[in-house]
Amino acid sequence: MWAALREEFHPKGFELVTVGLDVLGAEGCRAFIEAANPRHPSLLDPHHQLADRFGITNIPQSIWIDESFR
Repeated sequence: MWAALREEFHPKGFELVTVGLDVLGAEGCRAFIEAANPRHPSLLDPHHQLADRFGITNIPQSIWIDESFR
């Protein structure tokens, strides 16, 4: 579902980014990222800075961020 959404809206400026929150970093996330074989950026946040900033307590979680929103 997310891949299709990204493909549809990416030409209009939408970008999907997945973030791994495993404290093991790349080693904890690698198998999941490789299995998903995403065509979008996949980042790592082993120190949970993103989770803290946006109040994420459970995963998976979705957040919509509008860069033009002030």
